[in-house]
Amino acid sequence: MKKTRAPELKSTLRKALAAIQHPEIQAHTLEDLGMFQSIQIVDGKVQVTLALPIQHSPVKETLHQLIQEAVCAVDPEL
Repeated sequence: MKKTRAPELKSTLRKALAAIQHPEIQAHTLEDLGMFQSIQIVDGKVQVTLALPIQHSPVKETLHQLIQEAVCAVDPEL
């Protein structure tokens, strides 16, 4: 990833991630629910930290998959 592309890429990623609907709370996105603690690009990899209401959330794996899909839709190489 080129350094000059990083701010644009991060902005595009934030928009894509902000659109993810919570699988159990219909009509609310993860962004609406304030679940994103951080979104970073480190060494060409996206690192997303979520605030889960309970550590062993039943939707944890589903959220992980939705986030991976959103990131890959923006840039499959990330």
